[in-house]
Amino acid sequence: MDKFCNSKGFTIAELLVSMMLGLLILFSVYNIFTNQIRQFKTQSVGLEMLQNARVGLDFIVRELRIAGYSPTGALPACQGTNTATNTPCVGLTAIAGGSISFTADLDGDGSLTPDDTNPDENITYAVYADGGVLCLGRTANGSRQPVVENISALSFNYYDGSNQTTTNLARIRKISVSLTARASIPDVNKVYKTITFSSDVVPRNITD
Repeated sequence: MDKFCNSKGFTIAELLVSMMLGLLILFSVYNIFTNQIRQFKTQSVGLEMLQNARVGLDFIVRELRIAGYSPTGALPACQGTNTATNTPCVGLTAIAGGSISFTADLDGDGSLTPDDTNPDENITYAVYADGGVLCLGRTANGSRQPVVENISALSFNYYDGSNQTTTNLARIRKISVSLTARASIPDVNKVYKTITFSSDVVPRNITD
């Protein structure tokens, strides 16, 4: 009994030191955990940004390659500067630094009337704001839909057969497309990172 009464416990100082050590360990674990979460989120945002840029550019390039398609030859090629003066016509119908419109007679019926009988034959690409979010928009027969979100810039340059810039619709043979995607959230420095992809497109159906 006396032996039990004489045994010593922890002093207040020892308890305080133990608590401090425990808090330091918890703080270190918390920092490691939050850093891992931050890195994971940064990587996820980066991958999302990369995917948006690739998907957006791929949509534009793939459809631009078929601009001017007219298997029957019944439709004339578009003429004019910046905007087609003859309609209906196949090819580029309207061009600008940040948008492009074009047509293709995909079903070969000789008609480009923008209705349900000619889906995807009148296309426009441009960036627009949807609920405060910049999106790459694809307008088909007057109906606009977002392709991908967080696209901060889209630009086009137009060249003739001699690789000189031109705005003459009938002389355009190459289109340089540049698309910039932006991260959906800022990084630790409160900066929105961006990535830009570019590609040159030669519409196979627009020839001299």
